[in-house]
Amino acid sequence: MANLQLPRVSPTEGCSIAHKVMADAADYYLAHGGAAVARLELAKTNEGLKFYPDHNDAYERALEKVARAEELARQAERQLLLEQQKELFQKIGDSLGGLSVRMPVRKPSTPPGTLPPKLATEQAMLLWHRLQLAGLVDANYQPVGLSRADTAVLAYEMARRLHIRDVWVTFERFWNKKGLRSAYNRAQDQSKTYDLLDRLKPLLG
Repeated sequence: MANLQLPRVSPTEGCSIAHKVMADAADYYLAHGGAAVARLELAKTNEGLKFYPDHNDAYERALEKVARAEELARQAERQLLLEQQKELFQKIGDSLGGLSVRMPVRKPSTPPGTLPPKLATEQAMLLWHRLQLAGLVDANYQPVGLSRADTAVLAYEMARRLHIRDVWVTFERFWNKKGLRSAYNRAQDQSKTYDLLDRLKPLLG
């Protein structure tokens, strides 16, 4: 993949340059590599823009653009799948001599990786991205390699930053894990919890 050519600018030319560069980089890498590549390359680009005082803000805005692109792609994929399913049932009906074939009715559910509104704010998406880079959650925002106690601690710490009051209901439903409140209480007596908190602090801020 060809490297994106960044404009040769001076730090004195204005803080808006960082936003322009990061926005262009996000568009380029989304078009030429997808979201995963875009996140990786945006982090590298941000390192090269440190002489601009607003480079971190520009970086976060670019990550938000990537997150929106991912969600639009998921919506388009779900819509395409639905259309294909409709076509299949139509063909089956035609092959049966015009008999009506109805699609099975399923109880609505949340597709894997679809975030509830409380966990899909701009601030939340930034935290999710950091956790993904650290290997603590996967592409569907599910915990990776964490015990139930550690998962409960992660839920609590995220909810605290995002000002979510119903922390256990929110995360138990999204992660399909019961008993997180009890697991959190047990975690308070475990020394390894402090190691996890030290790891989470720079990620969650």
